[in-house]
Amino acid sequence: MRLSHAEINKKYKITALYGGRMFQHRILALGLYIGEIIKIDRKAPFKGPLLIKIDSSTVAIGHNIAHKIDVQEI
Repeated sequence: MRLSHAEINKKYKITALYGGRMFQHRILALGLYIGEIIKIDRKAPFKGPLLIKIDSSTVAIGHNIAHKIDVQEI
């Protein structure tokens, strides 16, 4: 399932990242890597950004970026 389709307040494990080298670099700099456990805190309406909780940090990512990340519910 794509991260952009994930539900709020559920935990997910990142299973794949789809994108070029710059995308991979940006995502890894945010702390999003394969195997990381994340939780969706908020989703803005109309394909707006998502607030994602990683350990004790909160990161905002756009809908298009979230669509390039595969997750699995845990």
